[in-house]
Amino acid sequence: NDLIISQLNNDLQEDHIAMTHAYMAYPGGEPLSLEENQAFIDLLSGLPNVTQVEGQAMYRASWRNADDNAEEPAYERSDLLAYSLPFDDAQLEPVSRVIEGRYPVVGQNEIAVEQRFADKYELSVGDRLVFQTPGSTDAEPVEWEIVGLVFRPYFTISIASGEDVLPEDSIFATYDDMQAITGASGLNSFFARYT
Repeated sequence: NDLIISQLNNDLQEDHIAMTHAYMAYPGGEPLSLEENQAFIDLLSGLPNVTQVEGQAMYRASWRNADDNAEEPAYERSDLLAYSLPFDDAQLEPVSRVIEGRYPVVGQNEIAVEQRFADKYELSVGDRLVFQTPGSTDAEPVEWEIVGLVFRPYFTISIASGEDVLPEDSIFATYDDMQAITGASGLNSFFARYT
């Protein structure tokens, strides 16, 4: 019990928990860059008594194991998460630690998965997933390598499904790669702390 409690105290830090979660849905249109999304973050940061604002993107993604050579492979549905800051810099409800491997690098077809996701689907670092991306066909699958197993102890809700984002269904990518995989417009949640 002491080991579990001390590890949870290290992972789940009070000053990393957002006091407000603001969720939004884009009406569609052209994808927004991180720089364009920064305007929303700056606007919220300028409100009285706000001390910190960060953005996250949480979208549903369909994926399959790249080794599944079935004629009609089955796809699983999971939540794909990305942050407005690099993984190491995120402070509000971030990934608390890398269990194995490392964080993904933008433009290298790399992802990380929550360790409970890896356990559920029997995946490990080095395995590859194929996503159903908008406008793509299985005739030309793009493989994404799992480069890290991570632990994220914080609770959040997916605007796409209206349900909890479960750790055992959480995949992590850089912002640009999240857009390439999902075709999503931009950040859809803003987390804030204030005095």
